[in-house]
Amino acid sequence: MNRAKKAALVVSLMLAACSGGGGSDGSSGGTTDYSGNFVGRWDGSSTLTLDGQSTPSPGTYTRITRVGDNSVNVADICGDETGPNAQVTSATAFRMSGKTCPPAAVSGCSSVSFVLDAGGTGDLMNGQLAMSITGSVTGCGLSFPLSMTFIGSRTSTNPAALMAEGEANAAAVVAEGETIGAAIAAELARHF
Repeated sequence: MNRAKKAALVVSLMLAACSGGGGSDGSSGGTTDYSGNFVGRWDGSSTLTLDGQSTPSPGTYTRITRVGDNSVNVADICGDETGPNAQVTSATAFRMSGKTCPPAAVSGCSSVSFVLDAGGTGDLMNGQLAMSITGSVTGCGLSFPLSMTFIGSRTSTNPAALMAEGEANAAAVVAEGETIGAAIAAELARHF
């Protein structure tokens, strides 16, 4: 092989190596955005464990919206219908960031703070979303550890409907079930 052919071969190999040759997902580079696997309204049931006492809440829901590539927001966890962002880690899993919910008046306490720990999880299996969240609740000289699990099925993926549901009046929300945040607030009222 002459010197010019060897040089051309080396340059070709270097260019092939530098181009990346494709992503780990088989695409031409980057990663696949799996956030769409989670976007929607999820209806099911939650169980709240507060200070060692567990309370099931059937008929709860959460809305998940896309905020970027492999990034979603899990709404309806806090009393004001907000919730933590989450990083989608695979086609079937996400991990939540921490969040401090706005303080709220609960029962006999004028200001109760609800803090969600980072590391809450969401996992899809057989069309069901299972979520697990831990955190703490503090107010009026009391503090409790808190954990919550949710399992449900996706009932809507219409983005316009997801936004409209967040603006629904209280009567409509009661007729359709309650948010996870509302279930948490109801349980907090029993402890404060």
